[in-house]
Amino acid sequence: MVTRRARTPIAKPHEDVSGDESGANYDVLDESQQQLDLSHDVDRRDRTSRSNPQLFPRVLAATCVAVWKAQDVVIPKNYKQAMRSQQAEQWQAAVQEHLAGHEQLGTFAEVLVPLGTWALPSQWVFALKADPDGKVERFKARSVLMGNFQRPGVDFQEVFSPTIRPEQVRLLIALGAKMQTGKAQRFKDATIGSFAVITKGDVKDAYLNSSLDEDERPLHSLPQGYVTKTVAPSGYKVVGRSLKAHPGLRQSGRAWHRLHRSSLLALGFAEAPSAPCIYVKETAPGEYLIAGGFVDDLIFLNLTRSARAIEELAASLRPHYEIKLSARLDKFLGAIFETWSDGIYMHLGPYVTGLLERFGATTGQPAPTPEVEARSLVSSDDDDDELLSTEDKLMYQSITGGLMFAMVTRRPDLAHAVNMLARRMSRPRAVDLRAARRVLQYLRGTEQLGLLFKYGEHAECATLRAFADADWANDPSTISLSSCEAEYVALSECCREVDYLRSIIDFLHQPSESPTEIFEDNQGTIDLVNNPVHHRRTKHVEVKYHYVRDAQEKGRIVVSKVHTSLNHADIMTKATDNATFARHVTSFMVARR
Repeated sequence: MVTRRARTPIAKPHEDVSGDESGANYDVLDESQQQLDLSHDVDRRDRTSRSNPQLFPRVLAATCVAVWKAQDVVIPKNYKQAMRSQQAEQWQAAVQEHLAGHEQLGTFAEVLVPLGTWALPSQWVFALKADPDGKVERFKARSVLMGNFQRPGVDFQEVFSPTIRPEQVRLLIALGAKMQTGKAQRFKDATIGSFAVITKGDVKDAYLNSSLDEDERPLHSLPQGYVTKTVAPSGYKVVGRSLKAHPGLRQSGRAWHRLHRSSLLALGFAEAPSAPCIYVKETAPGEYLIAGGFVDDLIFLNLTRSARAIEELAASLRPHYEIKLSARLDKFLGAIFETWSDGIYMHLGPYVTGLLERFGATTGQPAPTPEVEARSLVSSDDDDDELLSTEDKLMYQSITGGLMFAMVTRRPDLAHAVNMLARRMSRPRAVDLRAARRVLQYLRGTEQLGLLFKYGEHAECATLRAFADADWANDPSTISLSSCEAEYVALSECCREVDYLRSIIDFLHQPSESPTEIFEDNQGTIDLVNNPVHHRRTKHVEVKYHYVRDAQEKGRIVVSKVHTSLNHADIMTKATDNATFARHVTSFMVARR
């Protein structure tokens, strides 16, 4: 079977049509030229299905009727595997939807170049979006350019783009939980406690909406499944010229940040100086909208009287990009959120389960703690054990990386164990690999352990508090001549983190009315903060560590004495016995109910 080729303009050789929409100087393909129907080829598709924005919603709806579990679907590694898999129809629909987005947004222009002209390779990346129960909500396909071939200073200039940090996410969740019940008291003239304070959103094709500067537009190969609108004459080929940011390009993240930032600022939002991915807008006296973002994943706090404030914000941004809002915050950046009667519970259950399955740690007796005892980091390799083979080294690094994400985001109980593992990333030993597997065995018994952000009526959650501790003579990275000095250094670092969090809280119009209390268990350190009573023994202490003394004098913090048994930071600085570890963990983490 043959199909008739439509009249299609062709650019002249060497002509870049990226900025010319006039259609001038084009050659025209003769109507008599015909092309074979390649619809039977899994690597191509027929022209009747070319990127039709109205066709693909119907295709997607028709092909996703079946209910799939994420664990039953094998993610294809390339286009051919996707088209030959059991879910080929679903992947094909996802591919067509993505290509339709490219055409609708005008992300690239077809360009004729001589054969042999180099262009960035492209490839398909496939993924699943699942709900907290593991049911597949969406099959996702994305064409990605291989930006690892780009040259700094030639193909791109600046690449930095800020994203929301884990401690900032926790701060927003804590603030939202505090206001969840408290806002009805705050706005006494209106009952507005029936709608969610915290909402999440997902930007559709965030990068593809972001324009690139003229000197940032590389040539790239066209994705498999895409049918060109031009036919290359002998000696030439058709490639794409990027007009918008593409996934994979080094400069894409920065281009998206420029678009997102400028769009919010134009609507009256202000950007946090110390957290340039958090924005706030005062909609009325004492009422605020807060937005934070990690690339295309957005989190919103609605501290207004209007239940539709976030929806109205999304509508205002629609000329720039589309935001798909969720009815509630159930999952964000790998964390699962549950609404309890007394607060918002956050955990990494599915992530931890996947981590254990990935490294074969789903069997065996769970460990009561992440570590048995403190391990030396300064002894030679021969004193402890032999270095790992290349294969085991990669496994060790993968385990440590996976644990580090969990620790930094939602699992502070892993802090010391992961810190110790990370110090041996370049030259791990067999004893280090055993230590890493011990942490996995600890996680096997605590998959659902998480953080509970209590609602505003709980007095202990109304203010920011901190704990500081140190482990003298067991850290070769900092030299301290006494336990007092070691504690003083740790206290100074804690104070700087507190100041940083206070600055964000103040920016969000929730200022701290009193100094932040930092609990310290070393009396000598507290005396050193209050008065330079140990002058002769502290002459060598670097000036920067006296930052904490200045902060207390100016009323930003106050250092208070706490007994060692109640200092929750203890397990983050050293390996402890089972009873001590359990006592501290249960003081700031809870298990799923």
